[in-house]
Amino acid sequence: MGLFSKKKLAEVAKPVGGKTPPEQDMVLDKADVVIKRHKFDRSKIPQGITHDDFSSQNNPIIKEHFDCIEEIQKNYARRNEGMKFLKKAVAACKKQIDISAEAAYWFYADNDLKRRQIEQKYGMTPKEHWRKIIHAKSERPIDEEYDPCGMPVHTGYKQLCIICEKQGFWDEVINIAEQAKEEGWRGDWDKRIEKANKKLMLGEK
Repeated sequence: MGLFSKKKLAEVAKPVGGKTPPEQDMVLDKADVVIKRHKFDRSKIPQGITHDDFSSQNNPIIKEHFDCIEEIQKNYARRNEGMKFLKKAVAACKKQIDISAEAAYWFYADNDLKRRQIEQKYGMTPKEHWRKIIHAKSERPIDEEYDPCGMPVHTGYKQLCIICEKQGFWDEVINIAEQAKEEGWRGDWDKRIEKANKKLMLGEK
């Protein structure tokens, strides 16, 4: 028999003070993070909408999109309190991703409306307007790639990528990032894909 009995080993393995182990010590089942791939069809972007059509009060897809963000942030912030919170965050990410294409159609439509309104009112592109009028009041350096009428960050895609990276599910990182990029959500998707491919080539977790 070794130095410790099974009972003693179990006691030694318990978190100090009964605390839950941090996220890097929580092991998810890979099946938990697999997303459903779906096609993105730009022809489905609605035309001639108003800002009211995009409002979460009037648009159930947009409401669910933002409700999921709240659910993701709330549960991921509590992940170190227990595995159930990490799993709830993952579930909320996947729920938001399930409607991501439909949400993207509405974001594209609303962004196009805002772009046309800025061009008509100020006689300049949204980027020019942002640099000359909005950003002029800021001391921060200009982000040349920033588009004020561009697509926002998608919390579900980004957070699930981060979770998969921490779990070593690199093929799923690629799967998630490729779909997010295809739909046009803002993010460093190419860098994540490149990193994941390198990890897979090297056989690293």
